[in-house]
Amino acid sequence: MFQTKARSTAYATQIALAEIGRIRDELISDADLTTAKNSFIEGFPARFPNAGAISGALAAEELTGHYQRDPMYFAEIHESGGRRHAEDVQRWLAGSLDPQKMTFLFVGNAAELVQARRQA
Repeated sequence: MFQTKARSTAYATQIALAEIGRIRDELISDADLTTAKNSFIEGFPARFPNAGAISGALAAEELTGHYQRDPMYFAEIHESGGRRHAEDVQRWLAGSLDPQKMTFLFVGNAAELVQARRQA
């Protein structure tokens, strides 16, 4: 997500897509991977501040079929998160960040957005 003026929307979108390509195609650094792992693992309990959040997460697990595929996900999250390697992340990103399958939502003055696109 980003905010910009209507006249710079096309340019900002190009920058965002270039960054998505870089993230998808380059191996994550060891420092960034360590930061991401620690953030995920240490922040995990904050995802469940109350009974409603817990039941919502469990319902989503059931609804998406994730529980059937990986019933020990919540029990083993700390160990499994720590076992991820840069190659695992890149493989997941390569399969998940496909600009051809992305949907973009632009909010603003439609005439200005169309004009900006034509000038890009």
